[in-house]
Amino acid sequence: MSVQLIKQLRAASGARMVDCKAAIEACGNVDDAFEWLRKKGIARAAKLSDRGLVAFRRAGGVGCLVEVNSETDFVARNAKFQAFVGDLADATLRRYGDLGAAASAATGAARVDGDALAALALANGEPCADAAAALSAHVGERVVVRRARLLGGDVVGAYAHAAVGPGAGLAASLVALSGDVAGRDAAGLDAVAKAAAMHAVAARPVYLDAGRVPADVLAKERAVLVDQLADSGKPENIVEKIVAARLAKFAGEKSLAGQAHVVEGGKATVAAVVAKALPGFEVSGFALCTVGGDDAAE
Repeated sequence: MSVQLIKQLRAASGARMVDCKAAIEACGNVDDAFEWLRKKGIARAAKLSDRGLVAFRRAGGVGCLVEVNSETDFVARNAKFQAFVGDLADATLRRYGDLGAAASAATGAARVDGDALAALALANGEPCADAAAALSAHVGERVVVRRARLLGGDVVGAYAHAAVGPGAGLAASLVALSGDVAGRDAAGLDAVAKAAAMHAVAARPVYLDAGRVPADVLAKERAVLVDQLADSGKPENIVEKIVAARLAKFAGEKSLAGQAHVVEGGKATVAAVVAKALPGFEVSGFALCTVGGDDAAE
């Protein structure tokens, strides 16, 4: 049995260690175990809501996003909570930076789950799980370390939306650009990458570019478009052209590179804006996390 899971459940529920051990034995994971404790009237805290923070950190061409959940927005604005999230982001980048550097357009951002994060040691040597437990006791609420994303590139831009502290907010993103940075102005490179990251938070792309939209997603959308035009009376060859055009538009609107760059006025795609501002560069990856967001979609 994982001692880390028991500690995480204790931090989340405020229950005795013996009760947390029994819950983990019965359920096997923290979320189900927490509900098990609630049903028995043991858990102190209410059901975790979609509250908390996402923080970013960057170093040496690698960036990371870390999400930590709380029960209320009030706690998310607590200085100790914000410091914990930042310390965890630093620890994640130190421990898993190599994963981020190895992430590619084909693989997408590297993913690290909450159990792995809970096992990390923070800068002061304290285990993350213990620090989370202490923080939970201090703020009187459940604190849950949820997930992390890591991404590398020649340039990595980052942005946190609705920021409540340095590099932390309700949503955050990383955008990687590939190209030759030799002789380039670092501030200029970062500005272009940051603008793309701001766009990602605003437009919520699902895929990097149109070529990476899965075949089954395209097939489903194609079937919808064909049905819409079934009674149009247009010749089959014309219908096929319309469907192809709409399908291409759909794929572009779902992808970071193909979306109209909202930060730069929406008149050109993100890929085009990057290529114009930085000739020879292209968007090579992105990661996006929103507090309580759908892990599969992000």
